[in-house]
Amino acid sequence: MYSSNKGKHGKVQLNVINGKYYLRLPKPISRLLFDQNDCARISLRINESQANLPKAIELENKIQSYIDNEQYQAILEFKAELDNKNKVVPLRRYSLLELWNEYVERQKSKWSPSYIAGDIQQTEKHLNAHPVKNPDSFDEILAFRDYLEDTCKTHEGLKRYLKQVSSCLDFWVRNKRITVNHAKDLLKDINPKKQRQYSNDDNEEHLDDINPFNKEQKDAIIYAFKTNQFSRYQGCHSKYAPYVEFLFLTGCRTSEALGLRFSDISEKEIFFRQGKVLSNRGLKNVTVKKGLKTQNSRKFPVTPKLRELLETMDAFSNNSNDELFKNINHNSFRTPWKYVLRELKISYRKPYCTRHTFISLQLNDPDSKMKEHQIAELVGTSTDMIRYHYLGKTGDYELTDI
Repeated sequence: MYSSNKGKHGKVQLNVINGKYYLRLPKPISRLLFDQNDCARISLRINESQANLPKAIELENKIQSYIDNEQYQAILEFKAELDNKNKVVPLRRYSLLELWNEYVERQKSKWSPSYIAGDIQQTEKHLNAHPVKNPDSFDEILAFRDYLEDTCKTHEGLKRYLKQVSSCLDFWVRNKRITVNHAKDLLKDINPKKQRQYSNDDNEEHLDDINPFNKEQKDAIIYAFKTNQFSRYQGCHSKYAPYVEFLFLTGCRTSEALGLRFSDISEKEIFFRQGKVLSNRGLKNVTVKKGLKTQNSRKFPVTPKLRELLETMDAFSNNSNDELFKNINHNSFRTPWKYVLRELKISYRKPYCTRHTFISLQLNDPDSKMKEHQIAELVGTSTDMIRYHYLGKTGDYELTDI
């Protein structure tokens, strides 16, 4: 090897093989221009000699300048001229799906299993359903946006999947495989509107507001599920009662409750160690992720009410790795949840609001000795998140636990 010039996009190496000079291109350029994983070579058609070395170095510097200035077509033209080819090979054009698959392969080690099973897989389905042959074409990206608009039920879904595509295109613009990201401009025109659920309260707060249940509402919801108060069929709602009560008593995330195993429960403590996410619909699309959202694991004390609930589920006598809520499909649960709230004339909140409710009831009670940092530790969040995201007004109520 005679020399090598370094550049921000890789270095060209001047070598000799079989008595002739050739250039060895960096791997990223080889993949981009010639679809090769190994370093591509360009023969200079010059015999090795001291007299010819300056000319070879001059050509080496010329190719390096093309790479540094991202003049990739000039490299192809240079090689075609040396190879005595009349037709210049154009830069390879990648379809959006090809770019997406390679993008996911490179990035997936940074993503959680639940994220891959959710947004990433759903975006891939859309790309398969509506192929984009030329990602540099504004018209094709616009047509894909229109397809998403027709397919997605909400503006949130439309923006979510187009944002995934935009991130992919941004990645390849930075890596010089495409020249422009049209999806980024189209995203600016999408203003997701928070769709209101049904309301039985003319003074219902906006769904973005922190709006926990008060103690009477919490107790009424638990009672309705336990007694099948509004269920059309016996046992239809009561099978969800332990799940609902557990969420209210612990303030845990729904994924943490679904991932809890009998072996994670002792006489005094519950150990949250993993999360279970239903990525799409039904029990078939389940992702179990070791560790929790913000920590590896978390302990929670078994309070008297929680002990009473766990005893009805035989949680202390079962030492297996079976999940405590093995047969709960959280997506299916949303239907009876909405129905119970509607019949109780309670304005709609998502089931995740059980977490807001636990935190707010504990901190709003005047007799409570619990501090923000203690509650934050119990539920696995920060005091800032509690203050600005979870804590709402619930009135003053007497606590019976914790």
